Amino acid sequence: MAEDRRQGELRVRVKRDGGRGFFTRNWQKRHVELEAGSLRVYAREEERVPLEDVDVQGTAVSTLGSKPRSIILYRVEGGKSPEEIIHMSANTREERDLWLKALRRQGAILQDTASAALEAVPKAVNGEKSIPSEDGDKIRARRKSFEEHPHPPVNPHSATHVPPVPPSPLHAQARVASQRASAPVHRAPRYSMLSSERLGYERHAGLINLGVVVLLATHSRLVIENLLKYGIMRPKIWMHFLSKNGWLLLATTPVLAAAPTFVFILEWLAARRTRKDKFRPRDQAIVIAFQALAAISALILPCVLILRADAPPLHGFLLIFPTVVLWMKLVSYVHCNADLRREAMSPKQVTSTEMLTVQDAVMHRYPDNVNVKDFAYFLAAPTLCYQTGFPRSERLRPRWLFRRFVELIFVAGLQLFLVEQYVLPTVHNSIVTLEHMNFVGIAERILKLSIPCLYLWLCSFYSLFHLWLNIVAELLQFGDREFYKDWWNASTLDDYWRLWNTPVHKWLLRHIYYPCIRAGLSKNFAVLTAFFFSAIFHELIIGVPLKVFRLWAFFGILLQVPLISISKALVKFLKTEQLGNIFFWLTFCIFGQPICVLLYYHDYLLTHTHCP
Repeated sequence: MAEDRRQGELRVRVKRDGGRGFFTRNWQKRHVELEAGSLRVYAREEERVPLEDVDVQGTAVSTLGSKPRSIILYRVEGGKSPEEIIHMSANTREERDLWLKALRRQGAILQDTASAALEAVPKAVNGEKSIPSEDGDKIRARRKSFEEHPHPPVNPHSATHVPPVPPSPLHAQARVASQRASAPVHRAPRYSMLSSERLGYERHAGLINLGVVVLLATHSRLVIENLLKYGIMRPKIWMHFLSKNGWLLLATTPVLAAAPTFVFILEWLAARRTRKDKFRPRDQAIVIAFQALAAISALILPCVLILRADAPPLHGFLLIFPTVVLWMKLVSYVHCNADLRREAMSPKQVTSTEMLTVQDAVMHRYPDNVNVKDFAYFLAAPTLCYQTGFPRSERLRPRWLFRRFVELIFVAGLQLFLVEQYVLPTVHNSIVTLEHMNFVGIAERILKLSIPCLYLWLCSFYSLFHLWLNIVAELLQFGDREFYKDWWNASTLDDYWRLWNTPVHKWLLRHIYYPCIRAGLSKNFAVLTAFFFSAIFHELIIGVPLKVFRLWAFFGILLQVPLISISKALVKFLKTEQLGNIFFWLTFCIFGQPICVLLYYHDYLLTHTHCP
């Protein structure tokens, strides 16, 4: 019937290797026609030789997919497993519904979910449900035509589709008719390529390539301009790195080993008494108090040494950063074992963590987990959260390690180049502007500093979270290497803080947020407490090496709490996550980081007699 016939432009994915392999990665715009139980896919509307010709009888149609406009066709033959035939995506949901109704009238079985569709198809194949009688003759005639004119042999080198069906006399007549002067050229209502109705599903690879070319051209000009203005800058950072006072400061690092040694001895004694049933509940507070004292001393002692030593900020950072990491590890070790010890001593039935399985890991029960090997592995592992067993990888990959080391050296050199050639000259030339409070000049300095700061931050993220942590994980065969998630797609600041630093996020959840929730505090107070601890860590890592305590980093982190609410309200009001992602990049990377760099550099010069 005429109302059952449907045609239009859809985005289509087909299988590779003549329909026997995986689906192609990219969606391609194709002209699709549905008539007499046949779904034909053409490269263009004027083409008459189909790229795909699917018999919709004996197929199931599902709307499952990555987008709500998607249509998936399955085929199930007697005794065989279900097979996906073709993926299609309509322009709108309304158009998708029209295609689904047309497919159902042509004999396809429409279900709400893929599983229900796959369960319903065998019934139709076995004859429990038939297609409408008015289309039966057409479909049987078409099947007979296929038996008389089978497909040619499949080309093993074909990458996208089954070889086309040999053209029939009807196709030849249609081709000739389409070439006549009176042939209609406007055969369906269509939107423009850049209209909002088509912008979401059309491919824009050419425009993306144009943006990359423009970006490379403008940045090349900036590099040449910088070299003409400053030349090759003398590596001041390396000169400071060779400072004698700095190396004397780093020589005090072995003193830090005293705190974890004391913490482990106390934990080993507590585990020993627990094994002999001699550990009493009141001993728990005494053990935790001494362990907390050791952990706090491990954090305070390096800060005192850095503030008293006449060493460059680089050496102070190299000491304070691992100190903060060590403190967080000790807190997790003490907190986790105290919880396990409380569970082992409790006479009541409690919810055990053994129900939470860990893949590819050997889990130990308390107190068997308290041993030197287990503690040393945790201190070296790329994680901040202790547990009695970690997922492990199967083998060590030397070639992979070598490539990551080469990348790390290259990225470290790129960071040094960005700091020496772009960041330091820009912030040094901004001092006069800051002192005269020239707001237009300050805005220009911030925008000029935003690009090198952004690249420096991205390189730092890549070198630390992707290269260094993966190198350590490979050496220790540490299996769980999800050190970050897709934070670059964050639509709110809340998404960013959850995704960009997974080890710290898990530590804050486990040892700050969840304890506050279990104590009966509100979620908002628990979030504020977690950001308060994060603000302290940021101020220590930045302020102590610079010996500048203006609390810019502290209040900058606390400011994230109201900004999270603003970004969520903005996304909810605008009803789009894309603008939320733009708001994140502008507030955090384009304006936030350059302002912090200028403020700390200005205060550092005011409190020191020499420029770094």
